[in-house]
Amino acid sequence: MENSEHSLFFSPREKFLVLIADVFIYLLISAAQVTIFKDIQAVSFLLVSPGYWFVVFSLALLSYLFGAYDFSDDSKFHDWLVKFLLIGSCSVLVVVFVNYVGAKERSGVFSRPQLFGTLALYLPVICLFHDRLQRRLIKRIRKSKFLVLCQQEDRSEIEKDLRPLLSVADVVFLFKPFDSEQLKEFLSQDWDFVFLGVSSSDLGSEITSQILVDRFQGKYVKDLLQIYEKMLFKLPVFYLTTNGLSLSDGFRLVSGGFWVRLKRLTDLLVAVVLFIIFLPFFLILPILIRWDSAGSVFYSQTRVGKNKWLFKVFKYRSMRMDAEVNGPQWAQQKDQRVTFLGRFLRKSRLDEIPQLWNILKGDMSLIGPRPERPEFVDQLEKQIPFYHLRHVVRPGLTGWAQVNYPYGSSIREAQEKLQYDLYYIKNYNPLLDLQILFKTVRVVLFQRGR
Repeated sequence: MENSEHSLFFSPREKFLVLIADVFIYLLISAAQVTIFKDIQAVSFLLVSPGYWFVVFSLALLSYLFGAYDFSDDSKFHDWLVKFLLIGSCSVLVVVFVNYVGAKERSGVFSRPQLFGTLALYLPVICLFHDRLQRRLIKRIRKSKFLVLCQQEDRSEIEKDLRPLLSVADVVFLFKPFDSEQLKEFLSQDWDFVFLGVSSSDLGSEITSQILVDRFQGKYVKDLLQIYEKMLFKLPVFYLTTNGLSLSDGFRLVSGGFWVRLKRLTDLLVAVVLFIIFLPFFLILPILIRWDSAGSVFYSQTRVGKNKWLFKVFKYRSMRMDAEVNGPQWAQQKDQRVTFLGRFLRKSRLDEIPQLWNILKGDMSLIGPRPERPEFVDQLEKQIPFYHLRHVVRPGLTGWAQVNYPYGSSIREAQEKLQYDLYYIKNYNPLLDLQILFKTVRVVLFQRGR
């Protein structure tokens, strides 16, 4: 295995290097195409063409958007094939756009046959390249040995979260109270990863000193909270402490200042742009909703906002008018109360369009924890630790929990989504917001709605 800086999966640095490699492969293939059809001097003209670099940038953006850099241990060759066929199809549209709109930039070099030929060669090559990287990832995991030290009562949560990631690896769990001699024997073995889900006082000074020596000798020793944050991109509420949260870094949206003002300005600008883009839907959808089922076009509900401020959220109606005659209910997957058109509206997220008004008013943000109903908030705050922390920021139209967790219709699933929401609140930055926007587009495109 590598030194202590290696990660189980491809790290963000490694993913960026893969993206650079993809671009370099495209440059080589396109240069070879131009050289074959033209001459070596034509390559220099191609490389200064704005249209050519627009295609390169679009290809990299499409690759990210369709998940070409989301490596996991269960992806197969056909998964890469589907992804890159979608990327290739969209790239063809980009090429057509560049060739017809930016025809003056071609200068006899940037021709359609060459660009289509480049894509035809690039897609199978890049698909094989990513498949080889995937095999390398699986090989890396299979060669790894993991030791997890944790509380007995936390075992089910930790195993549930880590087992899917480490299913092909050698994983050993040890629980408190520890037998010091047994623990020394285990730690003396050749572990690639040691995850600590207990405090130093639980381990004792001698064991803590041994772990410190192992860490400085290059072993991968990390606190369980770091593993959740860096590998699973969520905060484990069962492991969090009030003192630990109050002293940890991050929480830019809570402290106020520049980042809060920047986020609000971005919300206003994007909401106005989206309002203009979706203007045709404001005209068409009310007609379709009234045709699909009797009742009002819009519906509103009271939701809990920042600092537990109550506000009315607006949506296009996707359920029957009698959906809650017996009181508030959790929304269910394949909910029988949803109308025929409502299923499409929910999958496509078009039912959320009226919430642009909530964003303009300041009740909501474009990105943040989804606003919950007060009837459920009172119940969830009593049963889920730190649930109240999701109300320190404005709720969002989309969020980190929505793009990472498929569905939530119970207290257990609400806890899962809270862990992603807390990660977002702690680690907010504009790049994370941009990543959520890209992932939201992917969710909508692949119809992974709720």
